[in-house]
Amino acid sequence: MVLARLFSNSTPLTLTRALSAYEALDRTSFNVRGPRRQIHRAKRLTPCQLTSLVEAYLEGATVYELADRLGIDCRTVSVRLKECGVAMRRASPTPAMVERMVHLYGSGLSAKKTGDLVGVSADTVLSHLHSTNVATRPPGRGNL
Repeated sequence: MVLARLFSNSTPLTLTRALSAYEALDRTSFNVRGPRRQIHRAKRLTPCQLTSLVEAYLEGATVYELADRLGIDCRTVSVRLKECGVAMRRASPTPAMVERMVHLYGSGLSAKKTGDLVGVSADTVLSHLHSTNVATRPPGRGNL
C-alpha cells in the first residue's frame, strides 16, 4: 500500500523513496518462519518406574492413564510395555487367530462364542470373517 502510493506519482526520486519506505517497515509483523518449535527430549524411565508401569497396566490401567500419570506420550508407554514383554490389550488378532476364528465359526459356533474362545469380541470376529470373504449367518438364528 505504501509502495503503491509512492509509485503512483512518478518522479526521479521514486526508487529512493520506495527504498526508504521499505526500510521503515516494521518487519516484526512479517515473521515468515513462525515461532520455533520446542524440542522435547524423551523422558527416560527408571527401573522402578518401569516396574510400576508394568504392574499398573497388568492391574487394568490404560495406556492413556499411565501416560498422564508419568507425563509421557501414550506411544512411549506402549513401546516400553512391549519391550518388557507385556501382551497388549486390544491388539489385532494374529493370522493364526483369524484362521481359528474361521474354523470355529465354520463349525457352527456363533460369532459371540467364537470370540469368547479366541479372546476377542463378536464384532472383531465378524470383521475378520468379512475381510477373509467368509459368508456369515444372520444374527440370532439359533446359532450355538
